[in-house]
Amino acid sequence: MTNWFRFLSGTVRVRVRCASPERVLNLCARENLPVWEARCPDPCTLTAVIPAPKLKRFTALAEQCGGEVAHGAARGMPRIRRLARRRRFVLILLALVSALVLFSSAFIWEIRITGNETVPTGEILRALDECGFSCGKCWLWFQSQALQSELIERLPQLEWVSFQIRGSRADVIVYEAECAPEIIDNDEPIDLIAAHSGVIVRMTVLQGQAEVQRGDFVEPGQTLISGLVADRLGGVRTAHALGAVRARTDWELTAMLPKTARTRTPSGRAKRRWALIFGKNRLNFGQTSGIPSVDCDIMYHELVCAIPGVFRLPVSLLCQTRQPITETPRARDAQEARSILEQTLRQTLSGRIGPDGEIVDLHFTPGETEDAFLLTLRAECEQEITTERKPTHDRTDDTGRPH
Repeated sequence: MTNWFRFLSGTVRVRVRCASPERVLNLCARENLPVWEARCPDPCTLTAVIPAPKLKRFTALAEQCGGEVAHGAARGMPRIRRLARRRRFVLILLALVSALVLFSSAFIWEIRITGNETVPTGEILRALDECGFSCGKCWLWFQSQALQSELIERLPQLEWVSFQIRGSRADVIVYEAECAPEIIDNDEPIDLIAAHSGVIVRMTVLQGQAEVQRGDFVEPGQTLISGLVADRLGGVRTAHALGAVRARTDWELTAMLPKTARTRTPSGRAKRRWALIFGKNRLNFGQTSGIPSVDCDIMYHELVCAIPGVFRLPVSLLCQTRQPITETPRARDAQEARSILEQTLRQTLSGRIGPDGEIVDLHFTPGETEDAFLLTLRAECEQEITTERKPTHDRTDDTGRPH
């Protein structure tokens, strides 16, 4: 409470030099003049804090004791009022900016989506826009529960949605629904066939009739596990074949890379175009066409009027930089070409054998033509080769034999 009283009344720090500083304090006590933080650094010096309006009275009392008074600048509300009288325009501008920030914080100018892995962010933003929740909308009247229900109805892939409004930024936290496991009809006739040729090294049959065995060489499309199973009565029943078949497969892939590469180098002076973005509107400065007349790299830099995590105004300055580019041909080194081709072939092979495939043996054979470098990959792999196919026979006759 004392600190607030000092701030409102204003204070000033004084320094008195006299033979008897205690006499000054006695006179102040007799006159009921408040003195705070009184100290005597030496026998002839007194420092204290007094109310700013009592400075003249304190000076007169100190002079009665034969002292010299020195004081600093006043602090507190009176000083702020004096400064405000001199800088009215600054205060008015500050008040307008504060009002604009408060008014702008009632609208959404930035939407951030988190928690999504399979559902694209653009799809969620489009669904929110259809629900009426988009940039430039006032969030004071939104009902979060109704918005959550409508969004989940539009996007069944989402299980739960949470909205957090922080100033003019909306954080949308989504939780995706777990996919239901695929229901397998055990009576549906499905065969497992070979997707690639190879020699079988491991075979597991969970349901169905095995048509091959370990060590057999199979061709693409050959039935590995049949969906027709003989029962103990001599008949045949249909089933959904289940199992795993791993085989040694041989791969041969070839990639080609031109001997000449093109290098892009900056040429000339970069040109900048400025645009003012207000909400969803854009005002371009300059009459230059949006289509560049020469080959160039275009870079964008947006200056947003915001304090991250506090507030954001719907005003930003967009700078577009166009740097002219010149393409010059250069001869590609054979080692560089081999490194690029090896990386490409390895990635292609990994996609062909799948994540559970293993490379047993691998070697490369280089080559070249008049205009390009060649690289051939030959690999021996161990991989899963099964794929499902519905057989052409889907029913049996009275004797149990398939049509």
